[in-house]
Amino acid sequence: MTADRNNIVHADHTESDNNDINVNRGFLYGVIGLAIVLIVILYVVDPFAVVPDKIPVKDDLSEPSADFSELRAREIEELNTYKLLDSATATYRIPIDQAMQLLVEEASEESSRDSLR
Repeated sequence: MTADRNNIVHADHTESDNNDINVNRGFLYGVIGLAIVLIVILYVVDPFAVVPDKIPVKDDLSEPSADFSELRAREIEELNTYKLLDSATATYRIPIDQAMQLLVEEASEESSRDSLR
């Protein structure tokens, strides 16, 4: 213990106070926190990583694949043929050209009726 000019006795603190920072524990928490942040970043970024070796590449693009040709043929058939879709509701598929022509005619008739009013 030491005494100052006013005879106040102060205790010499040889032990660390409760308010002192424990550097070892702070360093440990910092390292653990950094590891957690790195793991989270790697976990979030990894699904978006594209590995070029795993992407199949067709070298010869001169002729379309058989699957594409079949798909295109089915689409053209659906766009250009008649078909009964639902007999209960009398729903039919008609060729796209005819459907567009019907829409133009209906719009034209509606426009002429609106102009006569």
